[in-house]
Amino acid sequence: MTEENTISDEMITQLALEHNRYLSLMIANFNYEATDLIDEFENRVINANIDLNELSLSDRYNILARFKDTNGEYKIPTQVDLIVAINNANLSDKAKLTNYVNILSNKVLTNTDNYTSLAQFIDSIKNIASTDLNNQSLVIFKSYAETLKASGYFWYPESRGGSGVGYIHMEAISNATAKPKPTNGKIAAALISDASSLSIGMIGVAVFGMFTPLGPAVLIGVAAEAAVGSGFTPVRNIYNFIMYMIITDNYVYL
Repeated sequence: MTEENTISDEMITQLALEHNRYLSLMIANFNYEATDLIDEFENRVINANIDLNELSLSDRYNILARFKDTNGEYKIPTQVDLIVAINNANLSDKAKLTNYVNILSNKVLTNTDNYTSLAQFIDSIKNIASTDLNNQSLVIFKSYAETLKASGYFWYPESRGGSGVGYIHMEAISNATAKPKPTNGKIAAALISDASSLSIGMIGVAVFGMFTPLGPAVLIGVAAEAAVGSGFTPVRNIYNFIMYMIITDNYVYL
């Protein structure tokens, strides 16, 4: 690889952490007694305590609009969307990139251990990929991996080594809708949605902005959009969200 990657590992790690910060602000003061929890999250996004110079109202409305399908319904980003985006991108090693994404998502879906073991596994696969993928694909994969780690810490309960913040939010939604407590599958769906959404944004950055200086607004937009996609996951899960996993060719009911 002769190209010099202008997107550093530090930038990618910070991007994943910014995703968590935005999401925390977007679910703050959430009204679990609201009649429509999807509308409630939409309102939280619009009214989140985020500096308007950082994320304007126009930015917030535009991000929300990008998550709506042709019927006006909000759609959760999934791994399928990421794989489609990878296949549509001008990447020379897209098959390898897809394989590494599948390895991590399969681990997330089957992990019943604590957060630390998941983070260690993610780092081990990232180290292998670092010597196997070209620069553009590596930026995308590292974005996926680092977001899984940050998201895992956000969504995992304290009993499994996470912050407990996301789990408490997800549990409150389950209680408000008389649904069972969050399962490992629902937590995994949140992680994979987070990582897929952010990585889709990073495909554009990696492929089209790889060798030009990146302003903070570009990365802020990627992180904020991923946070919105993440926030929709638990409120959409109450409607029996189904995720299709490429690696297993099976439907996973969450």
